Amino acid sequence: MKILILTSSNPARIKELEPSLIISNNPASARYLQENKVPCKLIDNDLSIKEELDKINPGLIILADYNKIIKSPELLKTYKDKIINIHLSYLPEFPGYKAHEQAWKSKAKTSGYTLHRIVKEVDKGEILKQERIDIHDCKTAEEVKDRLSKAAYKGLKELIATLKIPSF
Repeated sequence: MKILILTSSNPARIKELEPSLIISNNPASARYLQENKVPCKLIDNDLSIKEELDKINPGLIILADYNKIIKSPELLKTYKDKIINIHLSYLPEFPGYKAHEQAWKSKAKTSGYTLHRIVKEVDKGEILKQERIDIHDCKTAEEVKDRLSKAAYKGLKELIATLKIPSF
């Protein structure tokens, strides 16, 4: 199965998923990935992303630390069952941007991750997998992010193994 990843950063575990391509909307991220021999393109708008997706026809599209809301109705409709977001909180707790920071600032004892489908409304798509994670001993928001991310990638690999991806 071809996996395509959309990102705005350099997720440490991104190579574990063996993506066919990574699309980044961040020039520094794209440069870093390209320098490290990871197949990557710099694209910053929904129309161009959809054009690239149409060329590749991925079986799965993963949003990994992608800090942009996909607004294109055509992209969402065409790939509705193929786009999964890695959200670093146990939804509905801490929806939206920088959820790990929200959890840390609130002094939450646990948080988690949620793997969910993408829909027009932010963080409202069908939940495919969730797991609660103990974060009570984390000293920084970055430590919370690292712990949740590690668990989320493990959960994502398990989820991918079970998914039946519709073909076009």
